[in-house]
Amino acid sequence: MDFVRQNESLVAAWAVSCALMSTFTLLPVVKIEDMNIILLGGFLMLAFGVLYIVFEERILAQTRPVDDELGSEMPDGWSQAILGAQVGLIALAMLVTRSSIASLQAKKGLPLGTQVTGWTVLGQ
Repeated sequence: MDFVRQNESLVAAWAVSCALMSTFTLLPVVKIEDMNIILLGGFLMLAFGVLYIVFEERILAQTRPVDDELGSEMPDGWSQAILGAQVGLIALAMLVTRSSIASLQAKKGLPLGTQVTGWTVLGQ
C-alpha cells in the first residue's frame, strides 16, 4: 500500500488508461479500415513516446526510491537510442499502414516495398 500512497497520480493514470483501453473490446467490428482512426492511434503512441523521451529523467527520478541500488543510474545513451528507434518505428509503421490502406482501397494490390517494410517493422 505504500507504493499506492506515494504514487497516487501514477496509479490513477494507470487505472484510467486501462479503462480507456478496455473499451476497445466494446467497439463494433468494421470490415473496412478507417485510416483516420488508425493514424490517430499511431499519432497518440508517437506523441506519448516523444514525451517520455523528453521527460524520461524527470519521470524516473520521481518514481525511483532513494535506497534503490539497482536503478540508481539515470538512463544512458543506449537506452535512449533504443527508445528513440522504437518511437521512430511507430512513425514508419504509420507510413506503411497509410500506404497499404491507400493501395488496397484503390484495388492496386500491395506494393513489394510496402510489404518488405511492413514485415521489417513487424520483426523489429
